[in-house]
Amino acid sequence: MPLPDTKVLDPATKVPDPDKKVLDIKPDEFTEAAEWQAQTAGENKTNTRLFKHRKIDDLANYTLSLEDKYGKIPEDAVYLPGKDASDEEKASFNKAYGIPEGVESYKKIDTGLEPGVDFTEREFSSLAEAALKAEIKPEHVEAFQKWYADAAKERIAENNAVTKANTEKMTETYKEKWGEDYKVNYDAMQKATEFFGGSEFKDYLNKSGLGSFPKVVDFLVEKGLSLKDDTLLEGGSGGKPKGRSPYQTYKSMEHLENA
Repeated sequence: MPLPDTKVLDPATKVPDPDKKVLDIKPDEFTEAAEWQAQTAGENKTNTRLFKHRKIDDLANYTLSLEDKYGKIPEDAVYLPGKDASDEEKASFNKAYGIPEGVESYKKIDTGLEPGVDFTEREFSSLAEAALKAEIKPEHVEAFQKWYADAAKERIAENNAVTKANTEKMTETYKEKWGEDYKVNYDAMQKATEFFGGSEFKDYLNKSGLGSFPKVVDFLVEKGLSLKDDTLLEGGSGGKPKGRSPYQTYKSMEHLENA
């Protein structure tokens, strides 16, 4: 920008216009070269971009103001090393820019995600090594972890909403199908679920989608109704559920998946 006291001549009156500065003038507001341009060489004599500087002092002030604004190099300036830079120059730049020397500078943050969704220690270690190799700042790795956590939580919320809607729809369907037997059949299904592995088996049904498969539901109800209390327990009353291995459970239901 020009200095505050830079004056611009009004093209009509040829007197300084106090309300205008050099940079406010459009190139076509002056139709003839300034007198001082005659002392320049070549195309500068008629260069329309110079017309707005009616006096040599106008040009001088304009040049000095640009130099004041853009020509000073900050004392804390960091220079990007070129392709032929030495290792010392690159190391100096990395230090000034905030790029660490080792992976220990990258920290795994608490994202609030459940195991299996959050980064494992091994996965984060691999991420830190890749970040160091790519010369990425620790704060950028932290920002990435926060972004990933937010995206994962949003995706989980969406999946939970879909699961809830499907469960409610399935409940209404079976209430209508089973009528007065709904509670008995539902309890039998829960009993069979406990027999096949409890919460672990329930998670398997939910994640695989088999839990909403009609043939699987009918199978679980039939299995639950056929079970007696003593077949669920070891050592009689007060014992623990027998439970089954994932392989045993899968084999017992394999024919349903292919039905």
